[in-house]
Amino acid sequence: MEQMKQRFVNAVAAGLSAAPESTAKGELVEELAENLYRRYLDMTAAGMAEGEAFEKALDELGDTGELVDYLNSLAPDESIPKLTLHPDGLDSVVEQAMQAAKEAMAAAQEALRKAGRKLNWRSDDGEFEVHVDGFDDDHGEHPCGEDHEEEEKDIIYGFGYDKAKGGFFTQWGEWKGERADGEAEFTFVDDEEQEIGAEGIPSEGLRGLDIQTAGGDVTLHLIEDGDAPIFLEDWDGLEVRRTDDGVLTIRQENTASSNFFFGRGIFSPDVELSVPRRLWDFVRVTTGSGDVTVEDGMEVEELTVRTASGDLNAECGRCARFAFKSASGDVEASGLAGRAEADTASGDVTLSGHLEQVRVQTASGDVEVSGAFLRGQFTSLSGDVNVETAEL
Repeated sequence: MEQMKQRFVNAVAAGLSAAPESTAKGELVEELAENLYRRYLDMTAAGMAEGEAFEKALDELGDTGELVDYLNSLAPDESIPKLTLHPDGLDSVVEQAMQAAKEAMAAAQEALRKAGRKLNWRSDDGEFEVHVDGFDDDHGEHPCGEDHEEEEKDIIYGFGYDKAKGGFFTQWGEWKGERADGEAEFTFVDDEEQEIGAEGIPSEGLRGLDIQTAGGDVTLHLIEDGDAPIFLEDWDGLEVRRTDDGVLTIRQENTASSNFFFGRGIFSPDVELSVPRRLWDFVRVTTGSGDVTVEDGMEVEELTVRTASGDLNAECGRCARFAFKSASGDVEASGLAGRAEADTASGDVTLSGHLEQVRVQTASGDVEVSGAFLRGQFTSLSGDVNVETAEL
């Protein structure tokens, strides 16, 4: 087994031979060889001959040219970046973010309790603020109560999820006020491969869309002709597949090279899709940090969006079932009907429509819901909730 693993190491190293020796190159050879070796073991366990399994696994390495270019851009002692969040793990990220937010709120409440009489509590239009009056920040030179104007400072507690801050975070500080501040060809995978160019992807028989990207933005446009083909603006690095039950799936190309970039957010293509205007059974979008935009009044029975930190803006003509889950993304959705659910740790939620039931849960984001709904449940640890409904 060790001999076979070494064969993968040698093969990957040969594929990256154009790049100079460096820390990153050694790490990359080790990672890719390990991934290919595990794929080899899966195929041999399924009964494939060893020689055939080795060749098939090696084929999955894909084009190493981009990897060589990437290694050439790094310093000799620079390491490859750590893996980022994969869309399949978003549910656990949101749950962890909500738990971290609750713990941060508990810590903030404990800090306020200890401050005792120094605090002046105020409530304004549903907002809750903490003001520290007579804050002595000049080390006793002008103690509180002497003949000088007493300062009022707003102490802000914040918490949430931010990839740039290393994940979940808590923080506090003094509020300082607002800042001023074409035509191309791709392979469409069906029962048989076929080249699709400017004529687009045939939409006949399609009932749903399933899109997954790590960091790229996803934008859906509508074409007025209900029988029109589907057009993908740029398919570089994407795999497009149509399932037997009429679902169009769009994914990152499944090669070891592309998955390396995909898993680290280095390369994640945008998905800009134009689809015919008609009632779709479902649209599912999963993205790590990319924003999602649904334009032009799309009609869909079920719209589901999961994101770690990307925002969603959906202008639906009609959406019977709506679900949004995020760690820190904002959501603004209109034209909703039936049922709507939104869970986010630190993002704002703005929903409108005629709904039978709506449920929103957020840790530190604000909630605004308007339109008409029969039942509503809204939970926020520190955000404002504003609800306007014609019936309840």
